Order: sequence, then structure tokens, then C-alpha cells
Amino acid sequence: MATASRYASGIGPQVRIIAVGFVAVFGVAAAALAAPITWTFSGPVDFVYGNWVGTVPLGTPASLAVTWESSAVNVIPSCPAGSGLFPANLGATLSLLDFSVPYGGGAVEVSAPGGNCTSQLPAAVEFHLFTNVPAAPGTPSFFEILALVTPTDVHAPTLAGILANVDRGSIAVQSSLSQGGFRFQAPVQTTPEPATMVLLGLGLLIASRAARRKTRRHISDRKSADYADLG
Repeated sequence: MATASRYASGIGPQVRIIAVGFVAVFGVAAAALAAPITWTFSGPVDFVYGNWVGTVPLGTPASLAVTWESSAVNVIPSCPAGSGLFPANLGATLSLLDFSVPYGGGAVEVSAPGGNCTSQLPAAVEFHLFTNVPAAPGTPSFFEILALVTPTDVHAPTLAGILANVDRGSIAVQSSLSQGGFRFQAPVQTTPEPATMVLLGLGLLIASRAARRKTRRHISDRKSADYADLG
């Protein structure tokens, strides 16, 4: 009975060590993700128009990776409540068929029901991206990308709050002068920054080693008790 009691008492602390380790690690990881965040949207093309009809077949896999700064602030505070322009885009890459196109400029545009400083815009939150390099010979020329993300809270006080619950996006890619383009829709995948991955790995390693040390001590104590019982 005493041995069984020791077994049970040894399990609790070990589980607590692992639980505390995970809480500490993921707490740090969440804090680290509060600045630059990379989102990736990957899905099949479901709409094509203009000069891209026949060039980009329906069902073609497409992907957009965009890195944004969650601490960016609204640079047009005179906009109606729940609207604004956040220069958060740090860079993006569109991948389609056998090419990749980098994007840089633009901003996150937040439009409340009254519009983003103009009643002509619908209520929406989108990443507005512009290509930042001339198209290479033989490479398609895409002028802009409008990545509409949902769900959002336009009345949150910060950009991080506005985008806190986003789980998917509708990506519209347009050629210069809207001569044509295509669209794909996809869930969002968050890519941790390198520093976050280091912290995550370190925290899990510490938690694992602590659990192993606890287990070894428990086994040693159990053996000592068993030998004492035999004596």
C-alpha cells in the first residue's frame, strides 16, 4: 500500500512540471508573436478574368505569404471610428505556377461601415499590397494584391486586436490597369518567427529534462523503499 501511494504521489509533480513548462513556453511564444507576424494563405484559384483566362486554369495552386507588424498604428486618425490605414506590411511573396513575385508597399486598410475615410468603400479589412520590383522578362506583371481577411473586429483599439481572430482570407490578384487577374481563398497559417521557435525549443527541452530528473529520483526512491521492505 505504501509503495502504491509513492507511485501516485510521484505522478502529480511530474505532470505539473510538464504543464508548467508548456504554459511558460507558449506564454513566451505568444508574447514573441506580438510584433512581426507571417501569415500564409494557400489554396486553389477559383476565379479568373480578363487577360489571365486560359493562362491561369481554375484549380491552380496559389500561395501568398505576408509578414506584417502588429504594433503598427493608424496614420489617418481623422477617419471615422473603426476605420484607418495601418502601414504594417513588411513584405509578401505571391507563388503561382512556376514563379514567385515579391511585394512590399501598401498597408492594412480598415473600413468600418461608414467607410475608410470615404463612403465608397465597403466595410472590410484587407492587406493592400503593391509589387516593389519590375517584372522580369517572361514573368507575369501583377500590379496589386487585395487580401480580404475575416473575421475581424474593426472597433478594436489596436491592429493586433482587429486581426486577432482572422482565420481565412480571400486573395484578389490584379494586373496593371485591372486588365485581368484571379482569386483564391484559403485558411490562414501563422508561421512563428525564428526567435519564437528558439524559445519554444528551449522551453520544451527544459521541461523534458526536469521531468526526466523527477522520474529518475522517483525510481531511485522506489527501489530504496523496496529494498528496505525486503530487509
